[in-house]
Amino acid sequence: LLLYLVLPTVSTTCFRAFLCDEDFGVDGKSFLKADYGQSCASDGYRGVVALAACGVVLYPIGINVATAMLLWRHREGIMHHNGDGASHLAFIFAAYKPEAFYFELVDSARRIALTGLLVFIPEKSRASAAMLIAMLFYGVFAEAQPFSNHSLHVVAGVSNAAIACIFACLAILQGEMMPRPLLTTGCVALSWVVIPLLLVFQLVRTKRRSDMCSALHHRESVTHKPEELSLVTT
Repeated sequence: LLLYLVLPTVSTTCFRAFLCDEDFGVDGKSFLKADYGQSCASDGYRGVVALAACGVVLYPIGINVATAMLLWRHREGIMHHNGDGASHLAFIFAAYKPEAFYFELVDSARRIALTGLLVFIPEKSRASAAMLIAMLFYGVFAEAQPFSNHSLHVVAGVSNAAIACIFACLAILQGEMMPRPLLTTGCVALSWVVIPLLLVFQLVRTKRRSDMCSALHHRESVTHKPEELSLVTT
């Protein structure tokens, strides 16, 4: 559990070890962005890269692969037997529907993409890329509706939309596409108007989808009842 919680932070630290600043202006030398006292041409840096590579294999790759294997091994108990035999993994799948038991891996990919992987994108494009990533995962979660509790759909939808809006403001600020006072006013409007509207929209959307699913289940049950009655009478 502890390893899983620190995954985004450790992943970001590992990825930053591969970033060198080649425009430092000192005889064409490059230095580690995380520590400008470390030359990227030194033997010490090679050791840092080797250690960071091991960290990448162990954390963003290793932990997710191990989690996927454990979930796959216990998929039958999770999907059809209310988590029987997989109680030690409940912190991973308990919040999701049985058929979406793997969705914590999707959320892990979201967290790593919005933290660690962003370090490989140029700073001027980083906010725009983060906005697109947040919008992508907003669509994924909104379409899949993976949570067992409908309120979590609302929280996830509003959170992802708010993250996308915040990064959109940062992209506008980085690109100097809007005067700062106007951008400040826009951020205030975002906090007090747009995000509450997103909350209302997400609530209505979740309620409508829930009603549609309930109606569908009711229709199926009504359809199967005559069949059951005919079997009984025969």
